[in-house]
Amino acid sequence: MNDTIAIFGSARRDGNTGKLIDSISHRLNIEVIDLAENYITPFDYEHKNINDDFMTIMDQVLEYKKIIFVSPVYWFSMSAQMKRFIDTFEYLGMKYGGYIHANCENGYIENRYTNDISTFVDLVKDNDRKYC
Repeated sequence: MNDTIAIFGSARRDGNTGKLIDSISHRLNIEVIDLAENYITPFDYEHKNINDDFMTIMDQVLEYKKIIFVSPVYWFSMSAQMKRFIDTFEYLGMKYGGYIHANCENGYIENRYTNDISTFVDLVKDNDRKYC
């Protein structure tokens, strides 16, 4: 089994961020969970959201050693879909690290990000490396 999974949070699956993760997931042969295809309610401390899809996703995600969080950047922050997921995810006390940033403001142009993608793919494949 591959030890990596991607969580994609964007309103447009076929947008620039979607094209970026498609390129990475193809090279790593990994599954991508699209948060827009799931029902995730805002986090609440009273656990009223217990019947949404979050725990179903987490049961799947926890089978993996590495998680890639994929989101476009809006106003210097992640998408609303990813923010909602991370708010709940972070509450579980998990740590995550590593990133790739591709400025797709003018569209995703694969050859512009070849080095960044290659570096990121190598980072994910490197099982002995320690992440912060």
